[in-house]
Amino acid sequence: MVQRAKKVTFVADADIDADGANGQNDARAAYMADDSGSEALANGGMGIRHGEVVGIADWFKDIVAIENGKPKIFPGGVIVSKTAYHIRGEQEDTPKRYVDAATVPYVIVPPVIIQRTTGVVRGCFARVTYKGNSVDCMIGDGPHKKIGEISIAAA
Repeated sequence: MVQRAKKVTFVADADIDADGANGQNDARAAYMADDSGSEALANGGMGIRHGEVVGIADWFKDIVAIENGKPKIFPGGVIVSKTAYHIRGEQEDTPKRYVDAATVPYVIVPPVIIQRTTGVVRGCFARVTYKGNSVDCMIGDGPHKKIGEISIAAA
């Protein structure tokens, strides 16, 4: 990571992040109760046991809306995945609260970059470049041990 004036640059791979793709803009939802979403339920720490979607990893509750200890199933079978950056004024368990990975280009940076950078980072402008092609994005924050995840829309 290099910080110059008001610019931070880094080189990273680009895993695709579907969190927040909840079908809120008529795009395909990441997680569906029948495991037909753009992401496998397992990638959200979930699985189907005895015909019911359940958390199979202790971290699943950090990324999906929970009701009675299980993922909350919304109309159409959508399971809402959360994003750290969210839309103020929207309730926590509604798909509209979270940044839609399917339609909003974003890049995820780990907390260490946010902590070592002066000023506001989350929600700010970023440019992701790969093989001479660039896309303008917003910045979100992600896991401690990963750098450079990008939304479906940024890919």
